[in-house]
Amino acid sequence: QALETRICQLLPVLMLARVDGKSPVEYLSASEGDIVRQMALQYIGHPTTSIQALLQGINHFLRNSKA
Repeated sequence: QALETRICQLLPVLMLARVDGKSPVEYLSASEGDIVRQMALQYIGHPTTSIQALLQGINHFLRNSKA
């Protein structure tokens, strides 16, 4: 459970780093990067402790985004 909680804390930070860090991904459009940023910030501010819940939330966020 501790490992799962840590993964749920780190994944959004890593996602944010890939769009706003020193080496951002080049394969996302600006609007896709905005979606990743919004999603990551949401989970950084309100982390979950379940990988399943995190993935379901990401899936829901992506399905409801305007990219």
